[in-house]
Amino acid sequence: MSKNRLRLSILGLLMVLTIIVSGCAPVRALTRAKTAAPEEVVESFYDWYLQYPGNVIADGAHRSSQYLTEGFVEKVDTVVASFEQGGYDPFLCAQDVPGDLIIGDAEVSGNQATVTVQEVWNPGTEVEFVKEVVVELEMMGGGWRISNIICR
Repeated sequence: MSKNRLRLSILGLLMVLTIIVSGCAPVRALTRAKTAAPEEVVESFYDWYLQYPGNVIADGAHRSSQYLTEGFVEKVDTVVASFEQGGYDPFLCAQDVPGDLIIGDAEVSGNQATVTVQEVWNPGTEVEFVKEVVVELEMMGGGWRISNIICR
């Protein structure tokens, strides 16, 4: 085999390997997303929730959220339907949005996990205070999903 044919064969083989390897990247990313730690799921949920360009609950966007179990969605809908006048945000356990959220470490026990979220109100001021919300998660379909939020 001539040197040019050998070089072309090696180049072709490298191109095929590059295509194969780059084609696998989305599969690895999907696998990572399914196995995100409970803290990452909680942080991703609140990032999505607080950056949503409207009202998640009023728009019904929570019903199709990848972060929530079906049972928790039903519970939120029941709580919201029970409000006669006013109410609170069942994801934040408040009427307003806190100035900051601090996501704690998860406590995992089998297929259950809890993450404490500190809501910081008026951060950096003399009247700053912190309120805790406990987020419960369940392992479902290979990934963690929020199954309850407990207001303290």
